[in-house]
Formats: sequence, structure tokens, C-alpha cells
Amino acid sequence: MITYTKKQARVMRLIADFRAEHGVSPTLKEIAEGIGKTKPTAYGHITSLIRKKAVRKEPSEARSIQILDPEYLPGAGMNKVAIDRDVLDLLVEMADWAIQDGFVCSDERLAALRGELVKLGLKRMSA
Repeated sequence: MITYTKKQARVMRLIADFRAEHGVSPTLKEIAEGIGKTKPTAYGHITSLIRKKAVRKEPSEARSIQILDPEYLPGAGMNKVAIDRDVLDLLVEMADWAIQDGFVCSDERLAALRGELVKLGLKRMSA
């Protein structure tokens, strides 16, 4: 895991968001404008991020900044789901009902779902 200063994290987020919105990397001018600083300051941040191996850039090529840190790549954090515990408990109950009634899909798939929910630390389900 790469550690960043607050300013470096801000630049990384700006690059990631810009790429997601526009499909290309921002220019130094766009980075500078985005962080409210000068182009030389933006260049300094990019140089520091290159040294940290957080990004790479092709020399003399416009819009060539590529993010290397997986935490800032598209979809990062998608496997981290924030969900209310009551909702998860309800899912457990629904899986139990489906297993007991032989409903919806195969017992193996429901048992697998039940097992995954239990791994998440939810309340115990009856067999």
C-alpha cells in the first residue's frame, strides 16, 4: 500500500476522477487548475507520485499519466459493501426460508449463499 500526503492523495483522486469522466488523463494545466496551484507545483506532485510508483507518464506525451495504484483504479473498493446489519440479517432469514422450502434455486447454491452470509459474521442460521 502506498502512503500519500494529503496533497498527493488529492492529485491521485483528481486524476482518477478526470479519467473516469473524460476517458483520458488530465494535462498538467488541468491538474494545476483542479488543485488551485501552478503548473510547476502540479509537475512536482506528479514527479513525486512517479517516484512512489503510484503513476507513470510517457515523456513528452500529452495526457499519458497512467494510474498504477490499484486503490485509485476504476472499480476500486467495489468489493467493499456498506450495508445495514438489519438488511444482512434479513438476507440470512430469506436464505433459511428458501432452503427450508426448497425454493428458488438448487440447495447447493442456497447453502453457498448461506455460508457466505455466515462468514460475514451475521447471526447464526438454522440448518
